[in-house]
Amino acid sequence: MTRKQKAVVIEEYIKLYSERSDNWLAEDLGVSENTVRDRRQDMESTSQVEKLDTLKDKPERRRIEATYCPHCGGWVEVRLRPVRLHCTRCGLEARP
Repeated sequence: MTRKQKAVVIEEYIKLYSERSDNWLAEDLGVSENTVRDRRQDMESTSQVEKLDTLKDKPERRRIEATYCPHCGGWVEVRLRPVRLHCTRCGLEARP
């Protein structure tokens, strides 16, 4: 893909997902964050896209780990975002 073709793809992606952060778009497109930021600034300066005050970051995956329940000794899911304990055996719910 030539530079011009890559720039067109980046611009179209920015138009479609203008609310997403430069880092998120760069990760999806496989280019650097600086490349996306430069294209976005060019597009904002020529009013091709609206300049937004805040951009959305990519949501993080929910990580779940397991440990023993302090109440019944069964397995407890520990959800790390938000941090929370949930025992599937006795129903204990707590924040560590």
